[in-house]
Amino acid sequence: MEVDLDACLKSFRDAFNMFKSHPSEEQLKNLEREGNVLVGIGKLNGEIFLDFDVNKLLHADALSVFINIFNEMNLKDSIYQASISLLIRLASSSKIRKSLQDTFKLTSTLLNFITQQQIASDLSIVLQSLHLLQQVTYGIKIENCLGEFSILIKYLVSKIILPESQITLPCLGTLANLCMNNAVVKDFIKNMSNVKIFFKSVTSFLSHNNWMNIIFALSIFSIALDEPLGEKVFNKKNIDQTFLLIFNVLLNGENGDTCRYSCDLLIGLLQSAKLQQYLASYADLQNHVKELVEKLTLVDEESCEKILELFICLNCVPTLLATIFLQEEEEANETRIDSEYHTGSYLSIIFNLAAKQASSRFRVTSLALKLIKILYQDNPSCHHSVSELLPILIQNVRLIEDSCPGSLEDKFGCIRRSIDTLQLFCCDEKVLEIVTGCLNSQAIHRFLTKINSKFSSALTSKYNLNDDQSLEISSVFIGLTELLFQSVKHSRIGEVC
Repeated sequence: MEVDLDACLKSFRDAFNMFKSHPSEEQLKNLEREGNVLVGIGKLNGEIFLDFDVNKLLHADALSVFINIFNEMNLKDSIYQASISLLIRLASSSKIRKSLQDTFKLTSTLLNFITQQQIASDLSIVLQSLHLLQQVTYGIKIENCLGEFSILIKYLVSKIILPESQITLPCLGTLANLCMNNAVVKDFIKNMSNVKIFFKSVTSFLSHNNWMNIIFALSIFSIALDEPLGEKVFNKKNIDQTFLLIFNVLLNGENGDTCRYSCDLLIGLLQSAKLQQYLASYADLQNHVKELVEKLTLVDEESCEKILELFICLNCVPTLLATIFLQEEEEANETRIDSEYHTGSYLSIIFNLAAKQASSRFRVTSLALKLIKILYQDNPSCHHSVSELLPILIQNVRLIEDSCPGSLEDKFGCIRRSIDTLQLFCCDEKVLEIVTGCLNSQAIHRFLTKINSKFSSALTSKYNLNDDQSLEISSVFIGLTELLFQSVKHSRIGEVC
């Protein structure tokens, strides 16, 4: 039986509004029941929330109710737990996380709620709330002013310097999130009055028996990469051991969090030119990367995205990617029967990811295409396996005519990267002939007309494009125009011949 998510969200919203306007035990039970229904359908079908869209009024209303529940201090624990569970599920989307921070101000609401629950000594709810806080701050960008985050940082630091307890790990994880690529957070921490006590406490987690404690501690220390404190942790003497530890966690971790945070840590460390050199001379790097490529076929979608992002960053290590993906492909194109994960070439694994638009909702596809473009752009003389790649790229361009799930910017980002990669090869007459045979001038003109008719009046239509969507669609339009020019030019040359 198909579940109507919108009907369930509406019932939950209405139940909360009724409770607010006419508080009673009966209305409280109704609210609890509707919350449990939403949690239940999420457990039965996790994908039902993939189409949750904060731009829809009903969905925005429901999100507001999930958060406003934390402002009610006398509800049943089961209602708080339902709201936490639903928000954790929704916060797996980066777009919803951003809305929860920017529009709904969840962080400050949640911190006030946690403080109140600690006063009431309800540690179970506090722990669940901290896990939500960690989830919702993942990937957060804080521009120039800390504002409410200064209170959050002080709270997290105050808990981390205490003797270890159940709440230590999510506090470390949340602080690691805030430190990642946020210079204003780094400056704030380094100027705290208790900074020495704090880093002494963080140092103790480097020898912890829990991998995540170590990864979080290293992530926090990375804010001082170019300072004496960072030098002590990431020095030449022990950096190989540190790299080994991170790759062990990345390859052998039990869940998506270990993969995600390990990748983020490595990506952050690679911002340092000195650590790029250390990694380039790390003896086991190539073997670790090969294992990661093979693991791509097993991990969940978000972990797959993170590993691909790491590969793209590893382009800073000279010849590494070309050696793994292109040179070995040329040597014998052997099938590796000793692989635990896969029995194809490393390059074919990336090709397969570039072809899976529907299941990945374009994000994985787009990152795989970006990696492919880097590989061939940096190695222009290598056209190995292009014949296998062309049908994938051409099929991706044809997505313009398809109605499929996923955001507009992700879909058009995938199309744009496919066009960019096609253009790399179109200087080769044989490749251009294949491309123009599948994407002739009439087909490209049809695509251009479709884009123009659908989006030219977007500002006054139902689409209301944001900057990212406009940029991707414009880039696709320009790329198709260039392909059209090449197609027409090739046709005329053929006529003359």
